[in-house]
Amino acid sequence: DWKVVHQVYGHRDNYAKKSWQENEALFETILIEIDNLVKTGKVDKKQLKTLIDRHASQINHPYGDYSAIVQASLNGLIFGIPQSPQTKYYAHRSACVSEEQYLSWKTERQSALDYLLMYYLQHYGPGTLADFWHWSGLRKGEIQPAFNRIEQKLTGLNYGTKTLYLPSTDASIIEYEQP
Repeated sequence: DWKVVHQVYGHRDNYAKKSWQENEALFETILIEIDNLVKTGKVDKKQLKTLIDRHASQINHPYGDYSAIVQASLNGLIFGIPQSPQTKYYAHRSACVSEEQYLSWKTERQSALDYLLMYYLQHYGPGTLADFWHWSGLRKGEIQPAFNRIEQKLTGLNYGTKTLYLPSTDASIIEYEQP
C-alpha cells in the first residue's frame, strides 16, 4: 500500500538518504529528474537507471541508482507498478492519486503506523513487538505508541517468557476461546 509506505517511511532518514549525505545537491537533482521523467508516462527500471547513470561519475557509493529509486518511491514521487516477480515499471503519483490525497498522507502517520502493525500481526502473527521491530526496520520508540493505541484490539498469548500477539478477531483466537 503506497500510502502507508509513504506515511511510515517517507520522512525518515533511511539508508538511501544517508548514503547521499555527502552529495545532497546531486541527490535532489536526480530526484527532480526522476520526477520529470515519470510525469511523461510509465517508465521502466532501465530508463530510471539510464537517467541516474548520467551522473555516475559524481556518485561515490555502490548503490546510488538503487537508493535514488527507493527514495523517489518513499518520497511519493513514483509508485512501483506491481508485477511478479519484481517491480519493472513505475508511474508518477499524479497518475495514481490526486495532489489533495497525496498531501493528506503527510498528516496521517500515526494511523498508518497502527495499520502497519495490525497488518503485520494479521498476516505474519502471532508475533512479538521485537518481531515487528525487526520486520519493519522501525525504531522501538516509534512502535510502542502504535502498540499502545491498538493493544485493546489484540490478544496476547504467553509462550515461555514471551507474549505473542494476534488481532482479537483472528479466527484461531475466536475458535480457541469458544467452549
